[in-house]
Amino acid sequence: MLLLVLTMAAFLISIVSFSIEKLSRYYVPISIACATIACILFVQLLQPAGDIKGMVLGFIEFKALIYIFSMQVTVTIIERERIFQYLAIRLIRLTRGNPRLLFYVFCMTTTFFAAVIADVTVSIIFAPLIIRICGILDTKPTPYLLGMTININLGSLITPFSSSENIIISTARSLDLSYYITHLWVFFAIIFTITTVSIDLLMIRNKVPADKQRQSTLLTILTPSMVIDKKHAKRFKMNMGLTFAFFAFIIITPESYLAALLGAMGLLLANKGQFNALIKQVEWEIIFFFTSLFILIGILSRPEVGFLQAVSAGFNAMSGGNALLAVMLIFMISSAMSAIISNAPVTLMFLPIIESLLLQPGFSNLAVPLSTALLLGVNLGGNFLPQGAACDIMTLTIAKRNNIPGFTYKYLFKVGGSYATLHFLLSLGFLAVMMVWY
Repeated sequence: MLLLVLTMAAFLISIVSFSIEKLSRYYVPISIACATIACILFVQLLQPAGDIKGMVLGFIEFKALIYIFSMQVTVTIIERERIFQYLAIRLIRLTRGNPRLLFYVFCMTTTFFAAVIADVTVSIIFAPLIIRICGILDTKPTPYLLGMTININLGSLITPFSSSENIIISTARSLDLSYYITHLWVFFAIIFTITTVSIDLLMIRNKVPADKQRQSTLLTILTPSMVIDKKHAKRFKMNMGLTFAFFAFIIITPESYLAALLGAMGLLLANKGQFNALIKQVEWEIIFFFTSLFILIGILSRPEVGFLQAVSAGFNAMSGGNALLAVMLIFMISSAMSAIISNAPVTLMFLPIIESLLLQPGFSNLAVPLSTALLLGVNLGGNFLPQGAACDIMTLTIAKRNNIPGFTYKYLFKVGGSYATLHFLLSLGFLAVMMVWY
Protein backbone atom coordinates (compact mmCIF):
# COMPACT_ATOMS: atom_id res chain seq x y z
CA MET A 1 0.00 0.00 0.00
CA LEU A 2 2.86 2.39 0.85
CA LEU A 3 4.50 1.77 -2.53
CA LEU A 4 1.18 2.39 -4.31
CA VAL A 5 0.66 5.73 -2.56
CA LEU A 6 4.23 6.92 -3.08
CA THR A 7 4.43 5.86 -6.74
CA MET A 8 1.05 7.42 -7.48
CA ALA A 9 2.26 10.63 -5.81
CA ALA A 10 5.41 10.56 -7.97
CA PHE A 11 3.30 10.09 -11.09
CA LEU A 12 1.00 13.00 -10.18
CA ILE A 13 3.97 15.26 -9.38
CA SER A 14 5.42 14.48 -12.82
CA ILE A 15 2.11 15.31 -14.52
CA VAL A 16 1.68 18.56 -12.58
CA SER A 17 5.23 19.69 -13.41
CA PHE A 18 4.52 19.08 -17.10
CA SER A 19 1.09 20.73 -17.10
CA ILE A 20 1.86 23.92 -15.12
CA GLU A 21 3.61 26.57 -17.21
CA LYS A 22 5.68 27.96 -14.34
CA LEU A 23 7.22 24.52 -13.76
CA SER A 24 7.66 23.64 -17.44
CA ARG A 25 11.41 24.35 -17.33
CA TYR A 26 11.88 21.71 -14.66
CA TYR A 27 9.48 18.93 -15.68
CA VAL A 28 12.20 16.66 -17.13
CA PRO A 29 14.49 16.55 -14.03
CA ILE A 30 11.41 16.32 -11.79
CA SER A 31 9.97 13.36 -13.73
CA ILE A 32 13.37 11.61 -13.88
CA ALA A 33 13.81 12.11 -10.12
CA CYS A 34 10.30 10.75 -9.46
CA ALA A 35 10.94 7.68 -11.63
CA THR A 36 14.30 7.06 -9.93
CA ILE A 37 12.80 7.31 -6.44
CA ALA A 38 9.92 5.02 -7.45
CA CYS A 39 12.41 2.42 -8.79
CA ILE A 40 14.41 2.52 -5.53
CA LEU A 41 11.23 2.11 -3.47
CA PHE A 42 10.05 -0.68 -5.76
CA VAL A 43 13.28 -2.63 -5.25
CA GLN A 44 13.58 -1.92 -1.52
CA LEU A 45 9.97 -2.54 -0.49
CA LEU A 46 9.02 -5.43 -2.79
CA GLN A 47 12.43 -6.97 -3.43
CA PRO A 48 11.29 -8.56 -6.71
CA ALA A 49 13.09 -11.67 -7.90
CA GLY A 50 14.95 -11.84 -11.20
CA ASP A 51 16.78 -9.31 -13.32
CA ILE A 52 15.81 -5.90 -11.87
CA LYS A 53 17.51 -3.93 -14.66
CA GLY A 54 15.73 -5.95 -17.35
CA MET A 55 12.43 -5.58 -15.51
CA VAL A 56 12.72 -1.77 -15.36
CA LEU A 57 13.79 -1.56 -19.01
CA GLY A 58 10.79 -3.75 -19.84
CA PHE A 59 8.51 -1.01 -18.49
CA ILE A 60 9.69 1.36 -21.25
CA GLU A 61 7.75 1.29 -24.54
CA PHE A 62 10.74 1.68 -26.86
CA LYS A 63 8.57 1.27 -29.96
CA ALA A 64 6.56 4.37 -29.04
CA LEU A 65 9.74 6.36 -28.27
CA ILE A 66 11.27 5.36 -31.62
CA TYR A 67 8.06 6.39 -33.39
CA ILE A 68 7.97 9.78 -31.63
CA PHE A 69 11.67 10.43 -32.37
CA SER A 70 11.24 9.50 -36.03
CA MET A 71 8.21 11.75 -36.49
CA GLN A 72 10.04 14.66 -34.85
CA VAL A 73 12.96 14.30 -37.28
CA THR A 74 10.63 14.10 -40.27
CA VAL A 75 8.49 17.06 -39.21
CA THR A 76 11.61 19.16 -38.59
CA ILE A 77 12.70 18.60 -42.20
CA ILE A 78 9.16 19.28 -43.50
CA GLU A 79 9.00 22.55 -41.57
CA ARG A 80 12.47 23.65 -42.65
CA GLU A 81 11.71 23.03 -46.32
CA ARG A 82 8.23 24.64 -46.03
CA ILE A 83 6.70 21.70 -47.85
CA PHE A 84 3.26 22.09 -46.29
CA GLN A 85 3.25 25.85 -46.92
CA TYR A 86 3.93 25.10 -50.57
CA LEU A 87 1.07 22.58 -50.77
CA ALA A 88 -1.27 24.95 -48.91
CA ILE A 89 -0.61 27.81 -51.32
CA ARG A 90 -1.23 25.49 -54.28
CA LEU A 91 -4.62 24.53 -52.84
CA ILE A 92 -5.59 28.09 -51.85
CA ARG A 93 -4.97 29.36 -55.37
CA LEU A 94 -7.64 26.93 -56.60
CA THR A 95 -10.33 28.95 -54.77
CA ARG A 96 -9.64 32.08 -56.89
CA GLY A 97 -10.38 34.18 -53.78
CA ASN A 98 -13.98 32.95 -53.22
CA PRO A 99 -14.61 33.38 -49.43
CA ARG A 100 -16.65 30.19 -49.00
CA LEU A 101 -14.36 28.00 -51.06
CA LEU A 102 -11.42 29.53 -49.22
CA PHE A 103 -12.99 28.60 -45.88
CA TYR A 104 -13.54 24.97 -46.88
CA VAL A 105 -10.02 24.68 -48.30
CA PHE A 106 -8.56 26.08 -45.06
CA CYS A 107 -10.60 23.67 -42.94
CA MET A 108 -9.81 20.59 -45.01
CA THR A 109 -6.13 21.46 -45.43
CA THR A 110 -5.48 22.24 -41.77
CA THR A 111 -7.34 19.09 -40.71
CA PHE A 112 -5.24 16.95 -43.04
CA PHE A 113 -1.99 18.58 -41.93
CA ALA A 114 -2.95 18.13 -38.25
CA ALA A 115 -3.23 14.40 -38.97
CA VAL A 116 0.47 14.43 -39.89
CA ILE A 117 2.25 17.14 -37.87
CA ALA A 118 1.78 18.73 -34.44
CA ASP A 119 -1.37 20.81 -34.06
CA VAL A 120 0.50 23.86 -32.79
CA THR A 121 2.73 23.76 -35.89
CA VAL A 122 -0.35 23.85 -38.12
CA SER A 123 -1.56 26.95 -36.25
CA ILE A 124 1.82 28.63 -36.67
CA ILE A 125 1.73 27.95 -40.42
CA PHE A 126 -1.89 28.80 -41.17
CA ALA A 127 -3.07 31.48 -38.72
CA PRO A 128 -0.77 34.21 -40.16
CA LEU A 129 -1.62 33.01 -43.68
CA ILE A 130 -5.36 33.30 -42.99
CA ILE A 131 -4.96 36.77 -41.49
CA ARG A 132 -2.90 37.97 -44.46
CA ILE A 133 -5.30 36.55 -47.07
CA CYS A 134 -8.36 37.96 -45.30
CA GLY A 135 -6.61 41.34 -45.18
CA ILE A 136 -6.06 41.25 -48.95
CA LEU A 137 -9.68 40.23 -49.57
CA ASP A 138 -11.01 42.75 -46.99
CA THR A 139 -12.95 40.11 -45.01
CA LYS A 140 -13.00 39.33 -41.28
CA PRO A 141 -10.65 36.47 -40.36
CA THR A 142 -12.49 35.43 -37.16
CA PRO A 143 -14.69 32.64 -38.64
CA TYR A 144 -11.75 31.33 -40.64
CA LEU A 145 -9.55 31.17 -37.53
CA LEU A 146 -12.39 29.51 -35.62
CA GLY A 147 -12.92 26.85 -38.29
CA MET A 148 -9.20 26.26 -38.49
CA THR A 149 -8.54 25.78 -34.78
CA ILE A 150 -11.59 23.55 -34.18
CA ASN A 151 -10.82 21.32 -37.15
CA ILE A 152 -7.15 21.07 -36.25
CA ASN A 153 -8.30 19.43 -33.02
CA LEU A 154 -10.44 16.99 -35.02
CA GLY A 155 -7.60 16.10 -37.38
CA SER A 156 -5.89 14.06 -34.67
CA LEU A 157 -8.57 11.38 -35.11
CA ILE A 158 -7.43 10.48 -38.63
CA THR A 159 -4.05 8.78 -38.21
CA PRO A 160 -2.02 6.81 -35.64
CA PHE A 161 0.88 9.27 -35.93
CA SER A 162 -0.96 12.59 -35.56
CA SER A 163 0.08 13.14 -31.92
CA SER A 164 2.14 11.61 -29.12
CA GLU A 165 -0.96 10.17 -27.47
CA ASN A 166 -2.07 8.51 -30.71
CA ILE A 167 1.39 7.04 -31.20
CA ILE A 168 1.42 5.69 -27.64
CA ILE A 169 -2.08 4.17 -27.91
CA SER A 170 -1.50 2.77 -31.38
CA THR A 171 1.80 1.19 -30.37
CA ALA A 172 0.44 -0.29 -27.14
CA ARG A 173 -2.77 -1.59 -28.73
CA SER A 174 -1.21 -2.52 -32.13
CA LEU A 175 -3.46 -0.13 -34.07
CA ASP A 176 -2.47 0.71 -37.63
CA LEU A 177 -3.96 3.14 -40.15
CA SER A 178 -6.55 0.54 -41.21
CA TYR A 179 -7.97 0.65 -37.66
CA TYR A 180 -8.48 4.41 -37.90
CA ILE A 181 -10.02 4.09 -41.37
CA THR A 182 -12.38 1.33 -40.23
CA HIS A 183 -13.43 2.66 -36.84
CA LEU A 184 -12.92 6.44 -36.83
CA TRP A 185 -13.02 7.94 -40.32
CA VAL A 186 -16.81 7.76 -40.69
CA PHE A 187 -17.31 9.44 -37.32
CA PHE A 188 -14.66 12.02 -38.17
CA ALA A 189 -16.41 12.77 -41.49
CA ILE A 190 -19.69 13.33 -39.63
CA ILE A 191 -18.36 15.74 -37.00
CA PHE A 192 -16.10 17.53 -39.50
CA THR A 193 -19.05 18.10 -41.85
CA ILE A 194 -21.39 19.26 -39.09
CA THR A 195 -18.75 21.63 -37.68
CA THR A 196 -17.55 23.11 -40.96
CA VAL A 197 -20.94 23.49 -42.63
CA SER A 198 -22.51 25.07 -39.53
CA ILE A 199 -19.73 27.69 -39.28
CA ASP A 200 -20.14 28.39 -42.99
CA LEU A 201 -23.93 28.77 -42.77
CA LEU A 202 -23.83 30.88 -39.62
CA MET A 203 -20.85 33.12 -40.31
CA ILE A 204 -19.67 33.03 -43.93
CA ARG A 205 -22.49 32.17 -46.35
CA ASN A 206 -23.79 35.71 -46.65
CA LYS A 207 -20.36 37.28 -47.09
CA VAL A 208 -20.08 39.29 -50.31
CA PRO A 209 -17.25 37.87 -52.47
CA ALA A 210 -14.23 40.11 -52.79
CA ASP A 211 -14.07 42.22 -55.93
CA LYS A 212 -12.10 41.01 -58.92
CA GLN A 213 -9.25 43.39 -58.28
CA ARG A 214 -8.64 42.03 -54.76
CA GLN A 215 -8.89 38.45 -56.00
CA SER A 216 -6.34 39.25 -58.71
CA THR A 217 -4.06 40.87 -56.11
CA LEU A 218 -4.29 37.74 -53.95
CA LEU A 219 -3.29 35.45 -56.81
CA THR A 220 -0.43 37.76 -57.76
CA ILE A 221 0.99 37.88 -54.22
CA LEU A 222 0.29 34.28 -53.19
CA THR A 223 2.52 32.18 -55.42
CA PRO A 224 4.26 28.86 -54.62
CA SER A 225 7.62 30.43 -55.46
CA MET A 226 7.39 32.61 -52.35
CA VAL A 227 8.19 29.62 -50.10
CA ILE A 228 10.89 28.00 -52.24
CA ASP A 229 14.51 29.08 -51.98
CA LYS A 230 15.70 29.06 -55.60
CA LYS A 231 19.22 28.15 -54.50
CA HIS A 232 17.90 24.93 -52.95
CA ALA A 233 15.07 24.07 -55.36
CA LYS A 234 16.51 20.62 -56.07
CA ARG A 235 16.78 19.88 -52.34
CA PHE A 236 13.17 20.99 -51.87
CA LYS A 237 11.91 18.63 -54.60
CA MET A 238 13.98 15.77 -53.23
CA ASN A 239 12.70 16.24 -49.69
CA MET A 240 9.10 16.59 -50.85
CA GLY A 241 9.38 13.30 -52.75
CA LEU A 242 11.02 11.59 -49.75
CA THR A 243 8.30 12.95 -47.43
CA PHE A 244 5.52 11.43 -49.53
CA ALA A 245 7.47 8.16 -49.71
CA PHE A 246 7.96 8.29 -45.92
CA PHE A 247 4.24 8.44 -45.14
CA ALA A 248 3.39 5.87 -47.83
CA PHE A 249 5.97 3.52 -46.24
CA ILE A 250 4.37 3.95 -42.80
CA ILE A 251 0.90 3.25 -44.19
CA ILE A 252 1.79 0.04 -46.02
CA THR A 253 4.25 -1.42 -43.44
CA PRO A 254 2.80 -3.43 -40.51
CA GLU A 255 5.55 -2.38 -38.07
CA SER A 256 4.91 1.36 -38.30
CA TYR A 257 7.60 2.35 -35.81
CA LEU A 258 10.29 0.61 -37.88
CA ALA A 259 8.96 2.19 -41.07
CA ALA A 260 9.04 5.61 -39.38
CA LEU A 261 12.61 5.04 -38.17
CA LEU A 262 13.87 3.88 -41.57
CA GLY A 263 12.10 6.80 -43.27
CA ALA A 264 13.58 9.30 -40.84
CA MET A 265 17.06 7.82 -41.29
CA GLY A 266 16.62 8.10 -45.07
CA LEU A 267 15.69 11.77 -44.77
CA LEU A 268 18.65 12.39 -42.44
CA LEU A 269 21.05 10.73 -44.88
CA ALA A 270 19.62 12.77 -47.76
CA ASN A 271 20.25 15.90 -45.68
CA LYS A 272 23.52 14.77 -44.08
CA GLY A 273 24.94 18.26 -44.33
CA GLN A 274 22.23 19.37 -41.91
CA PHE A 275 22.48 16.29 -39.65
CA ASN A 276 23.73 17.99 -36.46
CA ALA A 277 21.26 20.88 -36.78
CA LEU A 278 18.34 18.49 -37.33
CA ILE A 279 19.24 16.24 -34.38
CA LYS A 280 19.54 19.28 -32.09
CA GLN A 281 15.97 20.28 -32.95
CA VAL A 282 14.55 16.98 -31.69
CA GLU A 283 12.66 17.56 -28.43
CA TRP A 284 14.73 15.19 -26.30
CA GLU A 285 12.92 16.50 -23.21
CA ILE A 286 9.73 14.78 -24.38
CA ILE A 287 11.61 11.50 -24.94
CA PHE A 288 13.04 11.56 -21.39
CA PHE A 289 9.70 12.64 -19.91
CA PHE A 290 7.83 9.78 -21.56
CA THR A 291 10.55 7.34 -20.49
CA SER A 292 10.04 8.41 -16.87
CA LEU A 293 6.27 8.07 -17.15
CA PHE A 294 6.58 4.62 -18.74
CA ILE A 295 8.64 3.49 -15.74
CA LEU A 296 6.15 4.94 -13.23
CA ILE A 297 3.21 3.35 -15.02
CA GLY A 298 5.13 0.07 -15.28
CA ILE A 299 5.64 0.01 -11.51
CA LEU A 300 1.98 0.85 -10.89
CA SER A 301 0.98 -1.97 -13.25
CA ARG A 302 2.82 -4.63 -11.26
CA PRO A 303 0.34 -7.00 -9.52
CA GLU A 304 2.19 -6.61 -6.19
CA VAL A 305 1.48 -2.87 -6.16
CA GLY A 306 -2.31 -3.28 -6.43
CA PHE A 307 -3.09 -0.19 -8.52
CA LEU A 308 -4.80 -1.97 -11.41
CA GLN A 309 -6.75 -4.23 -9.08
CA ALA A 310 -8.08 -1.19 -7.21
CA VAL A 311 -8.95 0.67 -10.42
CA SER A 312 -10.64 -2.37 -11.97
CA ALA A 313 -12.68 -2.87 -8.82
CA GLY A 314 -13.65 0.82 -8.95
CA PHE A 315 -14.74 0.59 -12.60
CA ASN A 316 -16.70 -2.57 -11.89
CA ALA A 317 -18.42 -0.86 -8.97
CA MET A 318 -19.30 2.23 -11.04
CA SER A 319 -20.41 0.28 -14.10
CA GLY A 320 -22.05 -2.57 -12.25
CA GLY A 321 -20.43 -4.91 -14.76
CA ASN A 322 -22.23 -3.12 -17.62
CA ALA A 323 -19.92 -3.08 -20.66
CA LEU A 324 -21.56 -0.02 -22.27
CA LEU A 325 -21.24 2.01 -19.08
CA ALA A 326 -17.60 0.99 -18.68
CA VAL A 327 -16.79 2.21 -22.21
CA MET A 328 -18.64 5.48 -21.53
CA LEU A 329 -16.73 5.95 -18.27
CA ILE A 330 -13.38 5.51 -20.03
CA PHE A 331 -14.40 8.16 -22.54
CA MET A 332 -15.90 10.63 -20.05
CA ILE A 333 -13.19 10.40 -17.39
CA SER A 334 -10.32 10.62 -19.93
CA SER A 335 -12.11 13.59 -21.56
CA ALA A 336 -12.49 15.39 -18.24
CA MET A 337 -8.85 14.79 -17.28
CA SER A 338 -7.59 15.87 -20.72
CA ALA A 339 -9.42 19.19 -20.31
CA ILE A 340 -7.33 19.89 -17.20
CA ILE A 341 -3.94 18.25 -17.71
CA SER A 342 -1.83 17.20 -20.69
CA ASN A 343 -3.24 14.46 -22.92
CA ALA A 344 -0.14 12.23 -23.01
CA PRO A 345 0.02 11.47 -19.26
CA VAL A 346 -3.72 10.76 -19.27
CA THR A 347 -3.13 8.29 -22.10
CA LEU A 348 -0.36 6.51 -20.20
CA MET A 349 -2.55 6.29 -17.12
CA PHE A 350 -5.52 4.73 -18.93
CA LEU A 351 -3.72 2.17 -21.10
CA PRO A 352 -3.00 -0.28 -18.24
CA ILE A 353 -6.54 0.29 -16.95
CA ILE A 354 -7.91 -0.85 -20.32
CA GLU A 355 -5.57 -3.86 -20.28
CA SER A 356 -6.87 -4.74 -16.83
CA LEU A 357 -10.51 -4.35 -17.85
CA LEU A 358 -10.01 -6.66 -20.83
CA LEU A 359 -9.07 -9.42 -18.39
CA GLN A 360 -12.39 -9.08 -16.54
CA PRO A 361 -15.30 -11.44 -17.33
CA GLY A 362 -17.58 -9.96 -19.99
CA PHE A 363 -14.99 -7.40 -21.17
CA SER A 364 -12.59 -9.56 -23.19
CA ASN A 365 -14.24 -8.68 -26.53
CA LEU A 366 -14.27 -4.91 -25.92
CA ALA A 367 -10.75 -4.08 -27.14
CA VAL A 368 -12.04 -1.95 -30.04
CA PRO A 369 -14.69 0.08 -28.12
CA LEU A 370 -12.35 0.69 -25.16
CA SER A 371 -9.45 1.75 -27.42
CA THR A 372 -11.77 4.00 -29.43
CA ALA A 373 -13.22 5.53 -26.26
CA LEU A 374 -9.72 6.44 -25.05
CA LEU A 375 -8.74 7.87 -28.46
CA LEU A 376 -11.85 10.06 -28.52
CA GLY A 377 -11.43 11.08 -24.89
CA VAL A 378 -7.81 12.26 -25.04
CA ASN A 379 -8.17 13.88 -28.48
CA LEU A 380 -11.46 15.71 -27.95
CA GLY A 381 -11.44 16.28 -24.19
CA GLY A 382 -8.87 19.06 -24.33
CA ASN A 383 -11.13 21.17 -26.55
CA PHE A 384 -13.51 22.28 -23.80
CA LEU A 385 -11.07 24.96 -22.60
CA PRO A 386 -8.76 26.97 -24.88
CA GLN A 387 -5.81 26.17 -22.62
CA GLY A 388 -6.55 22.47 -23.08
CA ALA A 389 -5.34 22.58 -26.71
CA ALA A 390 -1.96 24.04 -27.67
CA CYS A 391 -3.23 25.09 -31.11
CA ASP A 392 -6.02 27.16 -29.52
CA ILE A 393 -3.53 29.09 -27.39
CA MET A 394 -1.22 29.62 -30.37
CA THR A 395 -4.09 30.86 -32.57
CA LEU A 396 -5.21 33.27 -29.82
CA THR A 397 -1.64 34.53 -29.45
CA ILE A 398 -1.25 35.15 -33.19
CA ALA A 399 -4.68 36.84 -33.37
CA LYS A 400 -3.79 39.14 -30.47
CA ARG A 401 -0.42 39.97 -32.01
CA ASN A 402 -2.18 41.01 -35.22
CA ASN A 403 -4.96 42.93 -33.42
CA ILE A 404 -7.80 40.77 -34.78
CA PRO A 405 -11.07 42.06 -33.28
CA GLY A 406 -13.50 39.50 -31.88
CA PHE A 407 -11.19 36.48 -31.71
CA THR A 408 -10.56 36.52 -27.97
CA TYR A 409 -10.27 33.96 -25.17
CA LYS A 410 -13.87 34.65 -24.17
CA TYR A 411 -15.09 34.13 -27.75
CA LEU A 412 -13.16 30.88 -28.19
CA PHE A 413 -14.25 29.63 -24.76
CA LYS A 414 -17.90 30.30 -25.62
CA VAL A 415 -18.06 29.18 -29.26
CA GLY A 416 -15.29 26.59 -29.18
CA GLY A 417 -16.69 25.16 -25.94
CA SER A 418 -20.11 24.84 -27.59
CA TYR A 419 -18.62 22.80 -30.42
CA ALA A 420 -16.60 20.72 -27.92
CA THR A 421 -19.85 19.91 -26.10
CA LEU A 422 -21.48 18.95 -29.40
CA HIS A 423 -18.52 16.69 -30.25
CA PHE A 424 -18.71 15.15 -26.77
CA LEU A 425 -22.40 14.28 -27.17
CA LEU A 426 -21.86 12.93 -30.69
CA SER A 427 -19.01 10.78 -29.36
CA LEU A 428 -21.28 9.30 -26.71
CA GLY A 429 -23.81 8.44 -29.41
CA PHE A 430 -21.11 6.98 -31.65
CA LEU A 431 -19.77 4.76 -28.85
CA ALA A 432 -23.30 3.60 -28.03
CA VAL A 433 -23.83 2.60 -31.67
CA MET A 434 -20.43 0.87 -31.75
CA MET A 435 -21.37 -1.17 -28.68
CA VAL A 436 -24.32 -2.64 -30.58
CA TRP A 437 -21.78 -4.63 -32.61
CA TYR A 438 -19.89 -5.81 -29.51
